[in-house]
Amino acid sequence: MVTLAYILALPLFGALLMLLIGRKLPHALVSVICCGTVGAAFVLAAAAWLNFSQPVEVVAGPWIPAVHADWGLRLDRLSGTFALVITGIGFLIHLYSVGYMKDDGGYARYFGSMNLFLFAMLLLVLANNFVLMFAGWEGVGLASYLLIGFWFHRPSAVKAATKAIIVNRIADVGLLVAILWSLYREPGAEESNWIGLLFLIGAIAKSAQFPLHVWLPDAMEGPTPVSALIHAATMVTAGVYLMNRVSGPAPLVAAIGAFTAIFAASIAIAQHDIKRVLAWSTISQLGYMFLALGVGARDVAIFHMITHAFFKALLFLAAGNVIHALSGEQDLNKMGGLRRSLPRTHILMVIGAASLAGVPGFAGFFSKDQILTSAWGHNVLITVGFITALLTAFYAFRLIYLVFYGSAREEHEHVHEPAFVMAAPAMILAIGSVIAGWPIVSGHAIGAGRELAIMGISAVIAGIGWVLARRFYLRAMPNILARAYYVDEIYDAVFVRGFVLRGGRILNAFDGRIVDGGVNGVGWVSRFISQISIWWDTWIVDGLVRVTAFLIRLGSYPVRFAESGFVQFYALVFLGGLIVFVGYFVAR
Repeated sequence: MVTLAYILALPLFGALLMLLIGRKLPHALVSVICCGTVGAAFVLAAAAWLNFSQPVEVVAGPWIPAVHADWGLRLDRLSGTFALVITGIGFLIHLYSVGYMKDDGGYARYFGSMNLFLFAMLLLVLANNFVLMFAGWEGVGLASYLLIGFWFHRPSAVKAATKAIIVNRIADVGLLVAILWSLYREPGAEESNWIGLLFLIGAIAKSAQFPLHVWLPDAMEGPTPVSALIHAATMVTAGVYLMNRVSGPAPLVAAIGAFTAIFAASIAIAQHDIKRVLAWSTISQLGYMFLALGVGARDVAIFHMITHAFFKALLFLAAGNVIHALSGEQDLNKMGGLRRSLPRTHILMVIGAASLAGVPGFAGFFSKDQILTSAWGHNVLITVGFITALLTAFYAFRLIYLVFYGSAREEHEHVHEPAFVMAAPAMILAIGSVIAGWPIVSGHAIGAGRELAIMGISAVIAGIGWVLARRFYLRAMPNILARAYYVDEIYDAVFVRGFVLRGGRILNAFDGRIVDGGVNGVGWVSRFISQISIWWDTWIVDGLVRVTAFLIRLGSYPVRFAESGFVQFYALVFLGGLIVFVGYFVAR
């Protein structure tokens, strides 16, 4: 299965080419290279999937022998499904980007980062071991940082990108510990629970589950196609993929998913930024997937991941059409009445909203129905699921009414539909948003009991949500919902200002008073001792030396008197001595 290596190599080739010479290439060639590599990867992924009969592994050789990690790829039903969705949706978003980003100065940098993102995501799902998967996991984080902060001249974009990578890096510590723990030790039953919990920590950050969801709404600062790529079928579903590979604490997974689903849906009903409505919707739909994982319905979670990839990518691209037509405007309060100016976009967004809301006949209806059916018997979970479905239908249709119905709340000039290169991908996604669930449903035995009852309830809920949205879409929502329950403010007060800044001040004081104080104290003592040493050396040691030298010099005077160094003086002394000597003998 050399095909697997080519699926990875193609987007990597595009990314490296853009990094090395992308700025020198014309836009048309950049588009052909980057879209072509992803399109070719999709064809190869589809071929591998069609020829799939049993799991296949390809091992190129050892990577980190100490932890038994190889350069290896694995194709099974889970990784093959993800590879198809990643390359398929990714290719459509690349095509859409050709029109959306055509006037941007960072065209090659954008497509290079997009290709890098898809390479890392494919490595994540195709890796045959956790260590190699972690490399892809971190690569996705890096690429998302580059894409969210693509417009780096905007402080808000830089802040959002930094927030995304910090939140994910904090959680990735848990994932890394889980991987190392599982590799180096043979875990018992109790240890497996702890390992599963650590895996879950990594998963809830990447899939934006409460309480590590805060990075995803701010990720809307990136270009709209980036939002579609990250929020539809790639980065945010990485946690769903991981939890399909490992055994996490099921009750906790279900509880986190259910709470996140209703929590995010309640926030989405009060948002006035078109992209933030969809961002909170993504968090809520991911909560549905975690709920399914928690009750053991892993295939159902993947089913909803597939349908969600279609209708959420469609909604983001349709939102991009609106933003593009309104010269960058994202505030729903400044829209309205656009169905006459943007009739095609109106139809596309209605299809996406209907699938999201679970309207019967659309793909989202079937996958959501199966999640609710899987939660049967869990009274709290299924109740939360139904309430979330109602909120979802409300905010989905509220979005439609605010954008396309009523009277225009502001005048916008030159509003028109986008070019075909932007319209065609959205049309394909619209088809998928309708039919993606039918092949799976046709092979799913629907009983006359609870399945039909839940389908009926879901249909009624979607209808109620539509009626409520039509009647109350212009009503003001509670500020606590618009501010997302002030979670960001709480995190800022507790962690940023309370922990990081205050902790930094405490550490700074500790450093200044204790560490620097100790260093300064040691310096003062050293200087004091050195002064004593200097005094001792000057007055005692040197003094003794000087006194000794003085005494020697004093005692040397008689010798120095005799040792004048003059020859005449020596001759005179010699003559005087001779006279004394002769006189002595004469006197005798």
